[in-house]
Amino acid sequence: MLHHKTGERNDEQPTGLTLHLASDYITSSNGDTIASVDRDILSVYSVPQRRSLGSVRLPDDLSHIIAMYFASPTSVRLMSITPPTHTLHIAEFDLDRRTLQETGAFPNYARALFLRANEDGSRLLVHDDSRRLFVIDGRTAAVYASVGAPDAFGGTFLPDGTIAVNRPHSVDIFDPHGALLRSLALPVVYTWSPRPTRDGRILMLGRERGQLWETLIVDPSSGAVQRIPAEALYESSWYRKDPRQPALDLPMFFRQKNQLVRWNYAAQKSEVILPPS
Repeated sequence: MLHHKTGERNDEQPTGLTLHLASDYITSSNGDTIASVDRDILSVYSVPQRRSLGSVRLPDDLSHIIAMYFASPTSVRLMSITPPTHTLHIAEFDLDRRTLQETGAFPNYARALFLRANEDGSRLLVHDDSRRLFVIDGRTAAVYASVGAPDAFGGTFLPDGTIAVNRPHSVDIFDPHGALLRSLALPVVYTWSPRPTRDGRILMLGRERGQLWETLIVDPSSGAVQRIPAEALYESSWYRKDPRQPALDLPMFFRQKNQLVRWNYAAQKSEVILPPS
């Protein structure tokens, strides 16, 4: 049984929906609607009404879901991989019409799964099987740009439409058409999981060989880098979840030498939360 908690109450309330332990599910932004995939059946459920709003059996092309989200209050967008050809399929389930329609496909999708979307889901950042980075339409999979970053670890969309790509020793900024605007040197070899912040900077993790992960906050205009000697706890797995990445507030909590700490940005030091010193 799934439960939910609202901002007005501290206690959990049952939704009335029971799912198999291996099921995948997502919620709408307000938590009133739940979409789940269980044994190749996509179902959408209303929490206030406690009833099903519709369901559909997924075809073979959509049997390996890697991401899904509510594209609107009445539609669920699905992204799936076809194993033999590794084609990325995009489809939408329309709740009003009770119809499932494939809206686009991107061939030769990377074996190492990578999928990032801008905040409204209109653009996707993907790798192909040759590790080339592409910007494609979030609904039709039409290719808008090829990004010249063959050794990129990953990337993210920034609020102004540019693209931040993390590479060894640098984060590179590309325009929406894939042209390099500037390359910002970083004091680390390995970089991971860049995300835009609400104050216009780029948050990411980085480390040197044989060292622990630390947090980097990069100004994309000046190249200034703030280093925090702890791993920010801001990233969760996107697998089978919403790939859209809105801008984040600066993280408060970090992992530092197997301790949970709170970072004081003014004093530039950490306070241990768990386990207590």
